[in-house]
Amino acid sequence: MLTPQKTAAKGLVPLHCPVGLAGGGPAESKKPLLALVGGPDIHSRIPLARVLAQRFAVIFIGSSTAAGAAIEQAGFEWHCYPVVRSMNPAQVLRAFAAQWRILRATRPLLVHTFDTVPCVIGRLAAWAAGVPWIFGTLPGLGSLYTSTSATVVVVRPLYQVLQKLSSTISAQTTFQNTADMEEFVRRGVVPRSKCRLIPGSGVDIEKFRPDRTDRFSRSRIRRAVGASDETVLVTCVSRLIKSKGLLELAEATVTARKTNENVKVLVVGTPAVGSPEAMSEAEIKDLRSAVTLVGPRDDIVEILSSSDLFVLPTYYREGIPRVLLEAAACGLPIITTNWPGCREVVRDGVNGLLVPPRDPEALAKAILLLTRDRYLRVKFGREGRRIVVGEFSIQRIAEQTAEMYLEALRCRK
Repeated sequence: MLTPQKTAAKGLVPLHCPVGLAGGGPAESKKPLLALVGGPDIHSRIPLARVLAQRFAVIFIGSSTAAGAAIEQAGFEWHCYPVVRSMNPAQVLRAFAAQWRILRATRPLLVHTFDTVPCVIGRLAAWAAGVPWIFGTLPGLGSLYTSTSATVVVVRPLYQVLQKLSSTISAQTTFQNTADMEEFVRRGVVPRSKCRLIPGSGVDIEKFRPDRTDRFSRSRIRRAVGASDETVLVTCVSRLIKSKGLLELAEATVTARKTNENVKVLVVGTPAVGSPEAMSEAEIKDLRSAVTLVGPRDDIVEILSSSDLFVLPTYYREGIPRVLLEAAACGLPIITTNWPGCREVVRDGVNGLLVPPRDPEALAKAILLLTRDRYLRVKFGREGRRIVVGEFSIQRIAEQTAEMYLEALRCRK
């Protein structure tokens, strides 16, 4: 059963008191105050917050001033803490202290943390600040569980201990796919009784839709990347890290173009600053020799709407890749790996094709199959849009998240 923290000694105010409430009128009529805590990309939770704001007063706590500008523009209160780029003790302590001060000042009734490191620090800071209800979303295992670098191997045990502690003091820890949830339960990090499955972060199905780009804009975008109207444009959106399968994509592209020169692969790649799996300059050069690499873009919707096929050959352990949801919402057929998180979105032979991870030959065959068969691309694209609208819309995810909060608030002990 969900219960708030037993921290009366710390001066925790009971749930019926006005702590953590916001809005006008008597305390009983005010909305419960909810703090969303994350890293530099906490602004990606704005669509979620807009829906949650129907029932909760929402504030944001994150580590990027750029994110803060977007959050304030969206009409939400914003607080910033020092960025944490690793489990460096000094950075962790600074971030913890800053979050504790923010939470003591704002006094939210609920805190929901996101991302790998903030999900640990934020929950511990919330507990120390006396927040009654704490939730955390783990968006996949990430490089802390998949990388073999010496630094990660040393840090992983400490992270696991802190993650176990933060999960113990939380009302619920949410996962985006079943494989990750079972892995953390098996490792003894999260008690099964405190696990919850919420599939992904949701996607704005009105923003990401097949008809977002008109014919003129579509042709303009395609010409800008060297694709004619007859070219089959295959797009990948990904950070430039090895475990996203980009080197395998480069090899598959070379193989596919030997059979069909009308195939063009576009990679919208964001640099992976500070990541232990960041691609080297030599690896990026190899990638660039096979695909059209355009760097980060702010017109992802238009690029997806102008593409014919989406590919993500990842073997990175994230929860559910947001870009798969966005591509499917835009009506694109998808090729991705038979991998946790990916197979939740793509059903093989229904809205796309699943290939084994780290298999450039299988990837090339899948690309050639769909580039040759326009009818199959259209069929997969329509089915993908239907799946996203029915299962992964931001409205649906927000409703599941709000219900989790309300269940907790109903359990008043």
